[in-house]
Amino acid sequence: MLIGTTSFKIVDIEVEMPVFPQKDCGETSKSLDKIIGMKIAPGFTEKVKNMLGGNNSCSHLKTLVLSMASAAFQGFWVHRTKEPISDDSTPDLMNSFVIDTCSNFRN
Repeated sequence: MLIGTTSFKIVDIEVEMPVFPQKDCGETSKSLDKIIGMKIAPGFTEKVKNMLGGNNSCSHLKTLVLSMASAAFQGFWVHRTKEPISDDSTPDLMNSFVIDTCSNFRN
C-alpha cells in the first residue's frame, strides 16, 4: 500500500497471494482497488469495513489493510514529531487523528 506522505491518501495498492486456502481466494486480489484514493482519516475503518466486508472481498485482506493504515499513520506521526514541521501537518492536526486510538494517545 502506497500512501501520500502529507495527504494520507492511498495512492496505490498491490496484492500478492502466492498461496491461498481456497481456489477462489485469488479472485479477491483486485477487490482492494476500490480503496485507492481514500484518505486515512477519522471514519476510515468504518468505510473500509463497509466496502470490503461480507462477500465484497477477503476478510484477511481487509484486516491487513486496516492494520497497515493504522501502523502507517501512527508511524508517520512519530516520524513527523522528530523533525521540524514546515507544512500544514501541525502536531494539533496529527493529534486530532490519533487521540484515543490507543493507550499512549489517550486524552
